[in-house]
Amino acid sequence: MIKKAEEESKREFFCEEDAKAEIEKFQQKNKSKFHTFSSEIIEVEKTIKKNKRGRYKKEEIPLKEKRYIVNLNLFKMSQLAIRTRKMWSVCFDYYSQRYGKIS
Repeated sequence: MIKKAEEESKREFFCEEDAKAEIEKFQQKNKSKFHTFSSEIIEVEKTIKKNKRGRYKKEEIPLKEKRYIVNLNLFKMSQLAIRTRKMWSVCFDYYSQRYGKIS
């Protein structure tokens, strides 16, 4: 999950709506009981490469365009919370094996 978040953080988007859609898609694909994450959209200005070789002239202004980068930060749950969840799942499994399914 950490690798996926790093890969998503490297991608650039041309509009903010695409970046928001990608965050929602990432949330739906990567649901986890033991991780939470926060996200933010960062606006970056990139210079457009010119077609000719060499430097820009003094009076020539380089063209820039806006790009959007998704920054995903993953947070692990505390070890106590992980142990508690595992303990509850073990208790639930034991109960369901012994007494049948809960309806």
